[in-house]
Amino acid sequence: MALANYSDLCTAVAAGLNRTDLTSKIPDFVLLAEGEMNRALRCRQMRQRDTATISAQFEAVPTDFAGPISMRLTSGSERALEWVSPSALYDLASWWDATPGEPEKYSVVGSSFAFSPDPDSSDYDVELIYHAKIPALVTNTTNWLLSLYPDVYYHGCMAQGWLYLLDETRAAINQAAFQRAVDDVNRASLLQEQGAYLHVGSPFAP
Repeated sequence: MALANYSDLCTAVAAGLNRTDLTSKIPDFVLLAEGEMNRALRCRQMRQRDTATISAQFEAVPTDFAGPISMRLTSGSERALEWVSPSALYDLASWWDATPGEPEKYSVVGSSFAFSPDPDSSDYDVELIYHAKIPALVTNTTNWLLSLYPDVYYHGCMAQGWLYLLDETRAAINQAAFQRAVDDVNRASLLQEQGAYLHVGSPFAP
């Protein structure tokens, strides 16, 4: 079973479900599975770097943003900004002197980054490292995840398919396989970042 692209995946899911009447539904299974992947996966392939200039308390996150890793000022004092929770940032805004200045802390509020203190009249350049969402197959044909770990896609889509067909037993089997695959990808990424030696045949090797 080749899973080189979106079309291959849809064909494999239809075959696995043993149904020929779900052509219009299988793209929904893929989108739902990708939603789970974006929430559950945190691996090195998702890491992206971006640069921006901030001049206001709120600035939009990247369109493919799935979660922050770090942010660093590359102008002014050139240092890392400290991430805090939105509630902690609100407390700072409530109790700290509200005088604008060079940002020291940041958080994510909705679809925006929020900074404290508010940037003053200067523009500040930042470098952002973040987890990016998996490129959706409906618009990209293939992506790094399908190429490296097709089992994540297959089991995620099959679980969604069986849920649609109200077969909770088969859905649970594929969901468990999907979770194992996600855990393996995350674990493999962690081991690689730690410089662990991966023996040939290791279940954590990509």
